[in-house]
Amino acid sequence: MKALSAVLASIYVILIILLLLSNCHGCEHRATDNTPRMDTIVQTRIDTVVQTRVDTVVRVDTVREQPQPQPQPQPRQDDAVRQAEQVGNNGQLKITLLWDFLADIDLHVLQPNGNEIWFRNLKDVSTGAQLDRDNKNGGQGAAENIYWQNPPRGAYKVALKYYGKSMSTGKLESGVCTVVVFQAGKQPKTYKVNMSQKGQIEQICTINL
Repeated sequence: MKALSAVLASIYVILIILLLLSNCHGCEHRATDNTPRMDTIVQTRIDTVVQTRVDTVVRVDTVREQPQPQPQPQPRQDDAVRQAEQVGNNGQLKITLLWDFLADIDLHVLQPNGNEIWFRNLKDVSTGAQLDRDNKNGGQGAAENIYWQNPPRGAYKVALKYYGKSMSTGKLESGVCTVVVFQAGKQPKTYKVNMSQKGQIEQICTINL
């Protein structure tokens, strides 16, 4: 009887051991099938971090390599142009004479219709031309101005004449005269000429509209 009991106890122990081994194998199998291995998780995270850093470097390098827009140089406006803008009236066509020495210098413009504008013919009703600034003394800031609101098409011939001495001082000086031409839709043009003696006439330019 005692021997039978010992055999049954041994069998019972073996069965328990087998059952435990079976459960452990199932756990290992489930862990293998469903749960990522620790070394796999670590490697995946490392690869993700490395790839993220590489992508960041590539994006930064791409931004750095893009050409930056360069500021466009602004055209320098001549002092004479700024001064001429303040003289007389403006229009689609404006011609301004500037000089700083003591003398009477006259601005002349021969229009396409053959009518010349100067101090003895200040206006032309048919073209709208008007000489609205006339200076007989010269000196610092001396200026004359002729303008058209709507100038007719054709050629406008600009000339200067050294008329005579300064009315206020009686002096006849020589110096540089500046003519500035303003034409709608175009950059102002500046012409310089030396005027040195009474009666001198200089053809400055022809403006074609």
